[in-house]
Amino acid sequence: MRSIKRIRLALTLCLVASVMPLRAQIPADVKPILDKVEEWFDDKEGIDVNMTGKVMTAKVATRSRTKGDKALVSMSMSMLGKTFEMQMGCDGKQTWTYNPAEGTLTIEKADKLKKNDNSVDMKLVSEYKKAKMKTTDNAYEITLTEPKDKENPSKMVLTARRSDCRPMEMTMGSGLKKLTFTIVSIKKGVPDNVFVLDTSKYPNVKIVKK
Repeated sequence: MRSIKRIRLALTLCLVASVMPLRAQIPADVKPILDKVEEWFDDKEGIDVNMTGKVMTAKVATRSRTKGDKALVSMSMSMLGKTFEMQMGCDGKQTWTYNPAEGTLTIEKADKLKKNDNSVDMKLVSEYKKAKMKTTDNAYEITLTEPKDKENPSKMVLTARRSDCRPMEMTMGSGLKKLTFTIVSIKKGVPDNVFVLDTSKYPNVKIVKK
């Protein structure tokens, strides 16, 4: 069960990392850079983001497709010689979580999202008290610390390409709670039918409605 909980945490953080606004109260020299980073995710037609990452000793691969209040996130995690998979979706009215390991497809109303560990809450790393930036020949490295909300990661480090401020890597937390993600690709434009739940795509599963 611990592996499943880690998948759910990583799944949520991947979604947050791909769509959240970077709204920290930050120094004047850092704000323009983060504004340009946000532009990569600011698209009304939807965003399709592929990431790879590391959560403790596990290797993670994710694909996050988001559009307004809709989302579809798929993830695989390899750990201790085993591979775990999970998918989470939301069409704005309902959310679903597909868990192959348990053979379940859990469906619930979107207004219940904040009450369970499959939440797609976008405020996980919304406000930090401090920020500093390091500039190299090829990148900006921005470190955000002292979150206003204790539920947020204690530290977040964002690396963006210097030429166009494209986000390249994101690290959240530290120590055993450290999660590092490399943003492999960012594409704009996602059709609405991607976010339609089709239960026929999940054969031989137990459907749980809450």
